[in-house]
Amino acid sequence: MLSSLNSTSMLLGLVSLNSKNWLFLPRNISSLFETGEFLVKPYKVVWKSIATELCCAVQGAFKHELLTNTIVIPDHKLVIIPFEDSVEAHYVCGCLNSSPARFVASTYIVSTQISTHILEYIKVPKFSESNPLHLQIAEISEQCHEQTSNRNIEQVLNLEADLDRCASKLWKLTDKELKAIQDALINSQKSKNSKPKIVDED
Repeated sequence: MLSSLNSTSMLLGLVSLNSKNWLFLPRNISSLFETGEFLVKPYKVVWKSIATELCCAVQGAFKHELLTNTIVIPDHKLVIIPFEDSVEAHYVCGCLNSSPARFVASTYIVSTQISTHILEYIKVPKFSESNPLHLQIAEISEQCHEQTSNRNIEQVLNLEADLDRCASKLWKLTDKELKAIQDALINSQKSKNSKPKIVDED
């Protein structure tokens, strides 16, 4: 019987035999989708697909003395952009974590869903090793990762301010425009925090 079921039925996990009876397939049938070489790239910019705001990180190798293959493959709850080079990955991560990029994302993301379509609206210039501004953004991003790991919040805040200034140069924003964007993000966060939380009494 199983060999006669089509692939669509197998993926759905059930097939209608008639209006009254259903055949449920074994639960150990599984499938894997959206795979490719991009999953095994050494560096990836990642962010949660379910989140209230855009927040990115660079995922590198997981170093362990007992492992020969240390490439990390994120699970399906993370959106990824693959890279061969850590500097380029940190450049893109820095751009997306800046206030201008996060502001653009906040204006159109649907509820808590953040997909890859943000790159259709946030135009990150192509990385160039010969561009000092690109290298500076990458360096700041790398420092942010390091200081966050060390839980040095004050230093992270200073680095984020530097990142915003670099991003404003990248996208040719004036100081006034950058300040307006930063204020809008702060007000938006305050608005989210002030909303009453629904408690499930069950």
